[in-house]
Amino acid sequence: MDNISEQLVKKAEDGLDMLRRIIIIAGGIAAVTGLFLLTVLWNPFVVILIAGAVFAVYYLFISTFVEYEYIVSNEYLDIDKIIAKRKRVSMLSLDIREFHEFGEYNGQSYEGVTYSAVGGNEKIMYGIFSSGSAGEGRLLFSPDERTLNNIKHYLKNKF
Repeated sequence: MDNISEQLVKKAEDGLDMLRRIIIIAGGIAAVTGLFLLTVLWNPFVVILIAGAVFAVYYLFISTFVEYEYIVSNEYLDIDKIIAKRKRVSMLSLDIREFHEFGEYNGQSYEGVTYSAVGGNEKIMYGIFSSGSAGEGRLLFSPDERTLNNIKHYLKNKF
């Protein structure tokens, strides 16, 4: 019988996300104001540029909203990054049995590459892996109880 679970979590917001949104809005206001002044002084064609600037600000602003989807399919863990609920990017694909270490994250330091897909209200878990496709690294993520049980099913003999 197949062991499958899917979980969608919203990325944990930080100060950098808010700063990006403020910069996008401020830049958009400056661009639209400058283009509006050009419209009055120069050419009505600039109205099209204003509409383009407004659309660009909207597009960039909603692109700051990120979700992660954890998919456990038998012994494989796939993590996709979903940007603005419209674009899906495959972030990481691993064989769960490739984890060297797995447990609850308590701020442990790590020297290698860290893949962060943290979100939701669940506790943060980490796994250190060595994969042929992704190389060696550490994964930080927030699985719910069902996803965590499906992962632990393939780790029960290791840890």
